[in-house]
Amino acid sequence: MGILVVLFWAGVPPAQAKRPMTIIDLLNVPSLRDPRLSPDGKQLLYVLAEADWDANKRISHIWRIESDGTDLVQLTNGSDGESAPRWSPDGESIAFVAKRGEKKKRRQIYLLSNRGGEARALTKHDTSVSGISWSPDGAFIYFVAPDPKTEEEKEREEAKDDVFAFDENYKQRHLWKVAVVDGTKTRMTVGDYSIRGYELSRDGTTIAFHRAPTPLFDDSDDGEIWVMNASGDGALRLTNNGVVERGAQLSPDNTQVLFLSDSNEAFDTYYNDKLFLIPAGGGRHQLLLPDMPYEVKQASWSADGKSIYFTANTGVRVEL
Repeated sequence: MGILVVLFWAGVPPAQAKRPMTIIDLLNVPSLRDPRLSPDGKQLLYVLAEADWDANKRISHIWRIESDGTDLVQLTNGSDGESAPRWSPDGESIAFVAKRGEKKKRRQIYLLSNRGGEARALTKHDTSVSGISWSPDGAFIYFVAPDPKTEEEKEREEAKDDVFAFDENYKQRHLWKVAVVDGTKTRMTVGDYSIRGYELSRDGTTIAFHRAPTPLFDDSDDGEIWVMNASGDGALRLTNNGVVERGAQLSPDNTQVLFLSDSNEAFDTYYNDKLFLIPAGGGRHQLLLPDMPYEVKQASWSADGKSIYFTANTGVRVEL
C-alpha cells in the first residue's frame, strides 16, 4: 500500500507557480452563450466558442446536454462554425445559422434532426441571414437579411470602382420567412427602412418589430415600435418619441407590447433602461416601476400575461 502511495505522488506534476494572466490566456478562455431550453424542458442547446489559432479567430459550435447535466454531445463541427441554435416547436429539429458550401460567403439557415445526422441547407438567400425564429406551428422560419447589391453596384465592385462616402454603403434590412417543407421564401417587409429587431406573438398571428430609417447606429434614435399581422399586412406604428427602444414583445393575449428604453416617462433619454407598456392597438404608453434604481437588462411575459419576469443590473451583479 505504501509503495502505491509513493508511486501515485511521484506521478503528480508539481503545482505551477502563479502568474498574471496574459492576453493569450484571456483569448483562450472559452465563451458559452445563447442557451436554449427544449420545448419539453428536457434538453438544452448552447453555443461554445473557442480560440482557433490556426484560423486566427474564435470558432463556435453547437452543443446539446440533458437538463440534468448528463449526455453532453457536440452537434456541429463546421470549419467556420455555427450559431443561433433554435428548437422547432416539437423539439424534433434544430435550426441554426452557418457559412458552408464552396464559397462560404453568406450565412444561411440549416436544419438538423435532434436525433443526429447531416444538416441540410434550408435557404440560399442572396445575402447573409440573421435573427431566425420558428413560427409556433413549425411551418416557417422567420429571418432578417439585408437587401442585395444592385447590378450596377456589382459591376462597379468588379471594376474596382466601388469607392463610397462614409456610412453610405449600407443596405436596408428586411424581414422574410421561409417554408420548412420546401424552402419557399416570402418577403414580409418592403420599403426604404430597416428592421432592427422583431418578435412573433405566442400564437403566431402578430409580429412586433423595431423599424428605423437605416441600419446605421446614428439612426437608432429615430427607430420606433410597430406591429403587423404575421401575413405582413396591417402595419401599425405604436411609438413616436425619438429615443431608442428595444425588446418589443407582445403579451400572450396580443393586447399590449412590452419594451425597454433608456428614458423616463416623458422619453427624456440618458436614464437607466426601464420597462414600458403600450397598447398593441395604439395609445398612451405606461412606465412600469418608475422609482426602481436599477437598469433593466431583459424582460419577458409570464405564460398567463399577469406578470413580467426581468433581469436587472443591481451594481456588481445581474439578478432576476
